[in-house]
Amino acid sequence: MERRAHYDSILDRSKRITWQDDCYVDLQSTSCSVSSKTETEEYLQYFDLELGWIQKHQDQLQRFITTSFLEEMMTHLGNMDVLSSAEETKVKEAGRLQDQVNMFTSIVSGKDSQGSDALRAFVQSSDSQVAQLIINHESMVKEHKEALLRRYEQYRDRDSIICPKLNISSRTLLLVDGLSDIQQKEHDLMQVGATRGRKRNHLRQLGLTKLLEPLTRVSLPPRVSLTVGVAGIGKTTWVRHFIRQWSQGAICTDVSFVLPFTFCELNSLEKVSAERLVKMAFPHLTDPGLVLSSSCRTLLILDGLDEFRCTLNFSDAAPCSDPKKEVSIDDLVTNIIRGNLLPDVAVWVTSRPGVASLIPGGLVDRVTEIPGFSSKDIQLFLNHHFSERDFSRPPGLRDRLLLTQCSLGAGVLVREESALSTTYRFTHLTLQEFLAATFYHISSKRALFDLFSESTMSWPKIGFQNHFKSAFQHSQQAEDGLLCPAVIKPLAGLLALGKDDGNQKAWAAGFLQGLLVSGGAVVSLRSVNLAYCLQELQHTELLRSVEEDLQLGSLAGKLTRAHCVVLGYLLHVSAECSEQTNLTGSLNYATVKCLLPQLLYCSFLRLENNHFKDDVMELLGSLLSAKDCHIQKISLAENAISNKGAKALSRALLVNRTLTSLNLRNNNIGSKGAKFLAEALKMNQVLVSINFQNNSIEEEGAQALAEVLHCNRKLVSLNNQLGDKGTVALAEALTVNHTLLSLQLQSNSISNKG
Repeated sequence: MERRAHYDSILDRSKRITWQDDCYVDLQSTSCSVSSKTETEEYLQYFDLELGWIQKHQDQLQRFITTSFLEEMMTHLGNMDVLSSAEETKVKEAGRLQDQVNMFTSIVSGKDSQGSDALRAFVQSSDSQVAQLIINHESMVKEHKEALLRRYEQYRDRDSIICPKLNISSRTLLLVDGLSDIQQKEHDLMQVGATRGRKRNHLRQLGLTKLLEPLTRVSLPPRVSLTVGVAGIGKTTWVRHFIRQWSQGAICTDVSFVLPFTFCELNSLEKVSAERLVKMAFPHLTDPGLVLSSSCRTLLILDGLDEFRCTLNFSDAAPCSDPKKEVSIDDLVTNIIRGNLLPDVAVWVTSRPGVASLIPGGLVDRVTEIPGFSSKDIQLFLNHHFSERDFSRPPGLRDRLLLTQCSLGAGVLVREESALSTTYRFTHLTLQEFLAATFYHISSKRALFDLFSESTMSWPKIGFQNHFKSAFQHSQQAEDGLLCPAVIKPLAGLLALGKDDGNQKAWAAGFLQGLLVSGGAVVSLRSVNLAYCLQELQHTELLRSVEEDLQLGSLAGKLTRAHCVVLGYLLHVSAECSEQTNLTGSLNYATVKCLLPQLLYCSFLRLENNHFKDDVMELLGSLLSAKDCHIQKISLAENAISNKGAKALSRALLVNRTLTSLNLRNNNIGSKGAKFLAEALKMNQVLVSINFQNNSIEEEGAQALAEVLHCNRKLVSLNNQLGDKGTVALAEALTVNHTLLSLQLQSNSISNKG
């Protein structure tokens, strides 16, 4: 009892300083007595037995104990006379669950070994998930991280060989409002060609460390996150980097388990349950039910939805909520994303944009996008892999490399092994598409078979021209895949290489030239692909003509449909043409409607002196409202826009996030139109310069614009007509506005009073 009292006195907070002093002397002494050493060893054994188990599992106790399990523990210890009713009440009155757990462990730790032993025995004998997590969580997580690190370290060299100076995984994601029209409807090559890697409008940048965190203090973490990006932009590289970082404890430390799957792996499965899938992929996780339970935070990664052999059907998929029930693999994925299965597990899906659009927007809590490479990034990549001489052969090399940067240096085919399957796949989908075009070209020259006939494998020797026509028809109709326009462009380019067999090159150019004049009223990206093909065939007469007229501002009266298609092409491939697109005096309602989708990617759009009326403003309003819009400046001076047209523009300004300059000089929007735009400017926080000069806005309109300056903190330049009342209102607004830098008041009717 004396020794026990001595140990108890050691644990007394008021006497620890004395013990620390003794310990310090003993550690520094060269003549420590044997009895003192023995006493210290006995104490350490006692300390380990008495406090070791609780201290070792303190984090798990705080993290996993539920209210019901805490009550079970207190009841058990109460029945064993270890915990008194007064102590149980003290625990319950501690406040939050975490505070109650802290109070409970503190009380039990302060008792003799009977309390600690009783608690340990109860937890170890319990078969509940909470008890299993308290006991095994740390060792399970450690083993799982080591297994993932071993698996994904082998990809580190492959991920970094692409271009050491281009650290893809260090870039940030862009948090976006969903998928744009071009992402949902067009092939990746078309998307890259149109945007040239420019960033989309986004809410904010998001690093890997913030991927699973709530955006605000009052919001919840996302359950389903969707990351999109064109082929080759680095989606899988991001996933691998995330897994390595998490396995090393660098990010998302509150996540207990990360379960990565690729859809290439899932393609090998027919029917499986959620628990069996985890067990098959990660054999070291002996209790999948524990990993997938609500007691611990788990992240399920589904990488590469666009490579899934099944089409997800969210309307007709059979519902399933039992993780032990075997269902078809597509129904399993659908139910996981929908939340019927594993509702407490976070899900991260990556995909090319077109396939990602099949997931209903209401099921996705967060959409992020991997930004395109800048011109500087692309040049850095090209310089790393190619010499200047390589750029001259074959034609279009730079365009093709936009999407193949993540494949180079890794071969053509790669073998990937996992616990689920062994797969052979192309290192990149763009290589597969290019090889498909090559195969088709060779087959058609030999007239072996028509790939596009209804019987598929018929053997008529119908010749190249019929093959080419059939392929082009299918490419214009197909939604995506190997019959997309991406196949036709390199196919056309192949004709330009080597010997010209029977004037095929000239025939193909004439065939494509004829297609330029046909088609619908609107020039789509697939129509623009015709001009790409003509460029590949080095048939550039019309291209050079339109480019020259655009630079000289002499397109008036020349914009046939063929010219509009070529103009759309120039806006895609020429930074000079898109940075300042001068269409002054060249357009009418029909040509604006025809060119509308291609005008999205202009930076500065000059549309002066086109005699535009309000119907054109409806079209331009839809243009400025689009998610794909990149227009930063637009000049609509010298037109015939009234208050109705101003209303259409005002609706667009409520949602537009790119336009910084709007010139409406010499129109006729009037006071009513000025009011419409003023209401929009109270909400718009992007526009910094606006010109209302010579619009007859009168004093009433001027007063409405003056009110804008009370709340708008972005406008720095304002040019309008004012009367005395408008001037007074403006003067009052300027006393509180501190952002306006330029105010033009020429040609006004302002008296001395104003």
